[in-house]
Amino acid sequence: MSRYHERYGLTPIINTAGTQTTLGASAVPPEVVERVVEAAPEFARMTELLAAADAAIAHATGAEAGTVTHCAASAITVLCAGAMTGTHLGKVLALPDTSRMENEIIIQKRHTVGFGAPVTQMIHLSGATSVEFGEANRALPEQMEYAITDHTAAALYVVSHMTATSGQLSLPDFAEIAHRHNIPVIVDAAAGALFANRLLAEGADAVCFSGHKHLCGFTSGVIAGKRDLVEAAALNGKGIGRAMKPSKEGVVSVIERMEWLANLDFAAWEAEQNAKVDVMVAALQDIPGARVFAERDLTGNPQARTKIVVDPEVAGMDAVAVCQAMENGTPPIYVRDHYAEEGFLFIDPITLRPEDVPTVIARLQEILQPVGAAAG
Repeated sequence: MSRYHERYGLTPIINTAGTQTTLGASAVPPEVVERVVEAAPEFARMTELLAAADAAIAHATGAEAGTVTHCAASAITVLCAGAMTGTHLGKVLALPDTSRMENEIIIQKRHTVGFGAPVTQMIHLSGATSVEFGEANRALPEQMEYAITDHTAAALYVVSHMTATSGQLSLPDFAEIAHRHNIPVIVDAAAGALFANRLLAEGADAVCFSGHKHLCGFTSGVIAGKRDLVEAAALNGKGIGRAMKPSKEGVVSVIERMEWLANLDFAAWEAEQNAKVDVMVAALQDIPGARVFAERDLTGNPQARTKIVVDPEVAGMDAVAVCQAMENGTPPIYVRDHYAEEGFLFIDPITLRPEDVPTVIARLQEILQPVGAAAG
């Protein structure tokens, strides 16, 4: 048990669920901790620190500008606010009263997901109204066209494993329609730091992502995009965004991780993650109670995950029960259980430490053994 767990009476866990906020998101590398420790006892003008972050974000993502918020969720809110206020300080100070502003944010119905809170609530916190279009299984260009009115301030597009992979408008098509009506496109891609540049190239006017998920930094949110929208979002720090402001530690962390991202060898990073997947698949391949194979990330991250499809008749339990059994063991092992009710689960390599791989394999082998094998 680490001093961290012992000091606060915490239960040590193994995280194979991925960068989940409920589990602490990610492990922060020593070099990031070192940069933040250097900054922690010091003072500086936050305007200068944020200007340094602006330059670092722009360099790493190819965006015109960037800024930092408390987290990715708050980035959605201040971007919606910025789309309504522009850089008009009077409007900034009026929020959440939007009665004299264009105040509607359109979004595909299938994109109104919950990530621990409803994404539409992040819209509403700005004072805006969310306007959904399409159905749960499809969204048509004509429906988006009809959703746009004289009151539309922005269009929000969500990149997540929870959104539909078919029947929805692609980002390029979504952006083309929005831009034809002079509507800015905001993209929520909390786990999309590694491909934010692609989202910008596909038509996003601003992308928001987490600084503490794939970037493995301190708690923070990052906005990268066109300068006018980024500056409008940042100006809302004088209004509703005041409750969502970043700490100096968070900003320093973002700068350091933007430098890392700008120099990242994506092929080497992917190989490092996939090596853990290969070990898992090879070790679990012959378990009778499951089919085990690698599956690439559907949102665009350069990685695969170990997918385990559970056979209840052989394993004696379904995928939901397997997830519960993993969590109930010692130490608790958390897996990616978003689709457990559909019969499968994932082991995410991003948060799986190499030294924990044998423990995870052994636990799965124990749980997924054929019915009656233990007694035999």
